[in-house]
Amino acid sequence: ERGHTLVEMIVVVAIVGLIVGIGLPNLSFWLAQYRLRAAAISLTNHLNAARLLAIFKGVTHQAQIATVDKGNYYQIVADPDEADIVVRGIGRIVMDKEFIGVSIVTVKTSNDKPGRISFFPRGTSNSGSILLENTRKARVEIVISNGRVRAKF
Repeated sequence: ERGHTLVEMIVVVAIVGLIVGIGLPNLSFWLAQYRLRAAAISLTNHLNAARLLAIFKGVTHQAQIATVDKGNYYQIVADPDEADIVVRGIGRIVMDKEFIGVSIVTVKTSNDKPGRISFFPRGTSNSGSILLENTRKARVEIVISNGRVRAKF
């Protein structure tokens, strides 16, 4: 007498299924956008850290960036002309591993070394831009100009 009928249970399951069916595409869209934004913020912070390390240590630091067809990663190295030491605490960031579905599409630099942006002890850098893209083809551009790093969302 106090239980639920089969019809009531079927109606509840149908309503829950409808809510999940409507919400799941929105959740996957939001998750892709969140990962792209998080990747852009992380890369921007690491580039700014490279600039600060160059100033404080008095040694050139360089961001070495590989597009999706060359490994889809970036790393910050100290003294790239001499030792080429990967900065501890940052290491090599593989985009597919850290930010699923985010790719480094293009890297443009003002120097003759493709995929390399150098930060000098005076706080300056060579210019460049990095384009990130997620699986839904949304993009974020990170622009480096004279030591300043900013993301264009």
